[in-house]
Amino acid sequence: MTNKRYKKIIFINFFIFLLFIIFIEVSLRLFLSRRNFPKLAIFEFTEKVKTYIDVNQFGGTKTITNLPEYKCFNEAYSNKNKYLNEILYSKYENGFKEFLEVSNNSKIILLYLPSDEEDLHKSFFNKIANKYSVEFFDLSKDIRNSSEFNVWSLHPQNGHLSRFANQIIAKKISLKTAQIFKKREVKVKQKNIDLKQINSTLMANKSNIWNIMPSMPYRVYTNKNGFRNQENIRKDANHIIVYGDSFTFGPYLPNHDTYTPLSNKYSEELFPNLKLQFLNAGISGTTIFHQIEILKSTIKLNPELIFLQVLDNDISGVFYLSMRRMSPVKIYDKKLFKPSNQERDFISQCR
Repeated sequence: MTNKRYKKIIFINFFIFLLFIIFIEVSLRLFLSRRNFPKLAIFEFTEKVKTYIDVNQFGGTKTITNLPEYKCFNEAYSNKNKYLNEILYSKYENGFKEFLEVSNNSKIILLYLPSDEEDLHKSFFNKIANKYSVEFFDLSKDIRNSSEFNVWSLHPQNGHLSRFANQIIAKKISLKTAQIFKKREVKVKQKNIDLKQINSTLMANKSNIWNIMPSMPYRVYTNKNGFRNQENIRKDANHIIVYGDSFTFGPYLPNHDTYTPLSNKYSEELFPNLKLQFLNAGISGTTIFHQIEILKSTIKLNPELIFLQVLDNDISGVFYLSMRRMSPVKIYDKKLFKPSNQERDFISQCR
């Protein structure tokens, strides 16, 4: 075979391979709802497959919710079973202690928000905050008394917080943060940090329309470090990182209507000399153990202040079957997906 013929065969094969790759890329873009991609759609699809595998490693959501153990847990939790609550409180507290250890002595405020439930576990969150000398910042009354449920939430379409509620939270935490910084007389110093080592959970530099609920699409921006912020991290700022679940992430709202960007706006208008920058590290579906992993990947920013946003469903979320249902953030401690001795005893009594 001559060199000329050999090169021709290689070129034809390469051309066919290239057409195949283009076909796969176009097909995946169609499959993924024709969203805008700063990277190849095949990487997006890979992430979806990875998430699917993580979620289904224990049999999948449908399988878990149909288990007698899960139905037993759900019924007991709905009936406010005291023994079950003690188990869940103990497990959450263990996670909370680890969160404090990883926080590297940063000042932490426990931010409690209302949901459609009637503040079932507020007293518990208040108790552990006092126990570990963490300030408890309760905004449940402020939001509930501000208006009707349909106004401060997205009800009837959805139970998450509305723009109105996010504005209330933003004003409150902006004032709270300003009081702390003025009292401590914190001065802005240029941080000598490698921002490449700061990686929140979301994919960096994104600008996508999320249509998880087709009737409620919304745009999500992320910055270079994977926070749900349109602006990048400023080295010459006092950083406040907010960790939490979907009530911090802000589903069904654009970035600028969630309370972290609103806090930045209010702080710039009212306290420009403090140079505050709020960063949104909230991820939907997380509880304390997921938030620990996010904290580990972002704590090198050495934030001057941390808000840990909590919600009543964080308590039910630490049950081992609940942990198996969702995988919003990779958990490295596989023991959390297995029943503890107390959880095993509870299930055995349930049957």
